[in-house]
Amino acid sequence: MCGARARHERRTRSAEARGEPVQEEHRVIDPSTEELITTVPAATPQDVDAAVVRAAAAQRRWAAL
Repeated sequence: MCGARARHERRTRSAEARGEPVQEEHRVIDPSTEELITTVPAATPQDVDAAVVRAAAAQRRWAAL
């Protein structure tokens, strides 16, 4: 099981235990064989906001080098 899938399964179990809705998944397909590689969780608006905050902080650190 790939890391993304394992993380998703942990999040899913945690969300279910808290009574929260489980988020949508995206299928990752190998374009050369059209086989399913894995599924990964879809990002929520909160996930995107958090990623933008982390990216902005990282950019400032890189710019300071």
